[in-house]
Amino acid sequence: MPYLQYGRPIDMVFNLLGIPSRMNVEQLFECLLGLAGSLLNRYYRIAPFDERYEQEASRKL
Repeated sequence: MPYLQYGRPIDMVFNLLGIPSRMNVEQLFECLLGLAGSLLNRYYRIAPFDERYEQEASRKL
């Protein structure tokens, strides 16, 4: 398992060629929102294929 220089394990590793070729750019957005939720100590529920939450989630990031 890869880890950072100060010992924390890495949560996710992306292949930059895999995201655009599989058309799952939303996965990056969800990961960033998960990180924001972790730092803000909040939970977020996102409906798949729903673009209504993008404005609010962008403000949180």
